[in-house]
Formats: sequence, C-alpha cells, structure tokens
Amino acid sequence: MANTGYPPSLDQIRKRLELLAPLPVNAPEWIPFMRDVLRMPMWLCPAVHAAIQQPAWRIAADPVELIRRNVRNLAIEMKLSNTNQPTLEKLLNPADE
Repeated sequence: MANTGYPPSLDQIRKRLELLAPLPVNAPEWIPFMRDVLRMPMWLCPAVHAAIQQPAWRIAADPVELIRRNVRNLAIEMKLSNTNQPTLEKLLNPADE
C-alpha cells in the first residue's frame, strides 16, 4: 500500500522541516505542520522554529518526538504562554494524546 501522505512518513516530515527551517514563524506554511503533524497550537510556533534550528532532529530516529520535547523547554525559556490554554506541561504531555 502506497503512502497517501497522511500520516506523513519520517522522510516527508524531514523534508518539510528542511523547508520550514528558513521561513519566518508567521509564514502560512507553518499552519498545517503545526496543526496536522505536531498537533500544537500556533502560539508555540516560535519555540518550534527555535527547536528546528538545532541540528539534533536531523539524526533523531523520531524527529517529531525530539522537537516536541525541545519545544517544551524552549517555550518555558522563551516565556511563551496563552492564558486560554492549559499549562505547558499538560498541553505537551504525550501521555495525554
């Protein structure tokens, strides 16, 4: 069975990350990636952008998992928040998915 694009394969995710890395956080290309692949709200996009500037995801077995883990720490460091959202720990806990 051929991959129809959803869920995206690891190769597709890596290619999309390479395309997103140089784009600003307000580029419209971020919206489907944040919503469909990472399943994170747009207010975390600056932390995701910072996470993909780090090279570790390129060699990670699961780049999405690594990015999600890094986003948690970066969002706290960057003091990102949205008072209408649950706490970062609740929001980003993979066990809650």
